[in-house]
Amino acid sequence: MARNTIQIDRPIQQVFDELLVPENFGEWVVGAKRIRGTSGNWPSEGAKFHHTVGVGPLKIADTTKIEEIQAPERLVLEARAFPLGDARVDLHLVSTTDGSTQVVMVEEVIGGPAKLIPGPINERMIYLRNRRSLRRLRRLILRRRS
Repeated sequence: MARNTIQIDRPIQQVFDELLVPENFGEWVVGAKRIRGTSGNWPSEGAKFHHTVGVGPLKIADTTKIEEIQAPERLVLEARAFPLGDARVDLHLVSTTDGSTQVVMVEEVIGGPAKLIPGPINERMIYLRNRRSLRRLRRLILRRRS
């Protein structure tokens, strides 16, 4: 399980609202290429957004589902990238005393061939990708008006 944390100089509700915009995932999640749409009652538990992920010419079309949502503190997603594997991503937001938001992102592989990669190697790769992803998320949010 990989755990990353970042501070974003915006109120918790603004950060949470940006996390709920499916098209934003294509901008901040490393490896996400394009968001193709949503299904279900977005953004509620069980709703999905359809995405394309990959590196270079290798692209996979799959979905990410909301497993749990507790606005504005928590968003739990099940991300699929068949045939590579599935992951659970838990985003926990905490409002700080100065009005900014701390985002804690915990990701673990829950299925597929990626689960065969030894734990420490898998965790390190996810940690490095998510460190970059959270930096991209912060840039995306800071570009928006407060």
